[in-house]
Amino acid sequence: MTRTPTSRSPFTRTTLVVALASLLSLGASQALAQTTQEVEQQLQQAAPSAEQAAQQAAQITQQGAQQVGQAVQQAAGTAEQRAAQLSAIVQRAAAPVSAQQASTALSSSGMDGLLQDLLKLPDLHWGSRYIDVLRPSTRISNGGVEASALPSAPVDLNSVTFTGSDGKEVSLEQWQKNTATDGLVVLHRGQLVYERYDHGQTQQARHILWSATKSVAGLLTLDMIQAGQIDPSAPIAHYLPELKGSAWEDATVQQTLDMSTAVDYAEEPLANPGIVQYMFAGNILPSDQSYPGARTVVDFLKSLKKKGEHGQRFTYKSVDTEVIGLLLEKVTGKDFATLVSERLWKPMGAQQDATVLKDRTGVALKGSGMSSSLRDLARVGELVRLEGRFNGKQLLQPSTVAELKKGGDPAVFKAGRGNARDGSSYHDFWWIAQSQDGTLEARGLAGQHIYVDQANELVVAKFSADAKLNPTPGIDQNAFAAIANAVKGR
Repeated sequence: MTRTPTSRSPFTRTTLVVALASLLSLGASQALAQTTQEVEQQLQQAAPSAEQAAQQAAQITQQGAQQVGQAVQQAAGTAEQRAAQLSAIVQRAAAPVSAQQASTALSSSGMDGLLQDLLKLPDLHWGSRYIDVLRPSTRISNGGVEASALPSAPVDLNSVTFTGSDGKEVSLEQWQKNTATDGLVVLHRGQLVYERYDHGQTQQARHILWSATKSVAGLLTLDMIQAGQIDPSAPIAHYLPELKGSAWEDATVQQTLDMSTAVDYAEEPLANPGIVQYMFAGNILPSDQSYPGARTVVDFLKSLKKKGEHGQRFTYKSVDTEVIGLLLEKVTGKDFATLVSERLWKPMGAQQDATVLKDRTGVALKGSGMSSSLRDLARVGELVRLEGRFNGKQLLQPSTVAELKKGGDPAVFKAGRGNARDGSSYHDFWWIAQSQDGTLEARGLAGQHIYVDQANELVVAKFSADAKLNPTPGIDQNAFAAIANAVKGR
């Protein structure tokens, strides 16, 4: 379990301020960048466990802490001030307001830019690596086992070219720069053919997965469905009676897994209720006692109401994954971190522990909170490519991946995403290219990817810190297709 820095240690307190300022500020000065680099060097020397990292951090001098604090003050004000501003915004938004009124309030407060650039370069690279140390998190153990082999068979891919979004040819190397890539791993037939890191990311360092976490939760849930432990047609309230009266009372498990639930919620900064309130409830964004909204994930879910009919259209929303995550924990009697550890990380032979962020009550954020090494993310992709078999063992039900590949209802998906490719869908928290190239994909904020191309025996895992936050996936898919063409003939 990661320990939140406390006031007993000047460095750890100031480090939290630095981290949150870099994550939540409108911009960071060069002085802050230089100071955080010094902090980063200290943190990189820390052992993988968060406890050891905190101990390491506490050894940094008082002088260094003062320098960091001064840089934060000059760059963006304190994290506490930012939290107070955000709390004030959300408090004003708690009453019914029009979109125009909300937009005006945000603009006049200067917080519209904050919400747009919630995580901002260059600090996004740093924050992506250390958010699990600087916010409360729980460890996902690999059991201390020897990492499963990823035999090396290098292929020079940097010069591979494909058509970019502007219609011009772009190299794989330039694409990585354009998309602020922190790391790229390519597996072909289970062999490590390409591996590259940038912006301080290393093979050993963890990185936030954001919404690619959803796909891990979906894989576990689908496997339990295939094992007969969960009924996909049952209403959510059958498993979670505490959600009676909420939007999910009569939504089925499968509708929730496919995000076709009718919930009055939008994954947009100006929505109320929406992504900002979700992040406050999940403790991703700090808030004080004056904040009037839900301060835990469960309370936030209970507050959300139905709007429309379930099963009619796809609408992307992290709260659906939080519901499924609670269902997993209720059915198994185990917390999410333990489930991932026992069912994936240990048997898969992960090279190191992962982590997952948690709210104030210890509930893991299944919709956005996992951090892992890039190689371990690639191992998840390889597990899917091999139909649930990896490291010499059948880890998933033989039918799990086959069911995943069937995809969801393309019509429901297209109803919510009018520009969707024919036959594509969203199923069990995975993106499915059903009638195109048959690929399966996990995606996360700022450009996180697991790309599984069974036909070409390819897995690509990508860490990014793209300031666009929700970059158009088409350019990445073009790059992945070019990689497939480059390696399939080897």
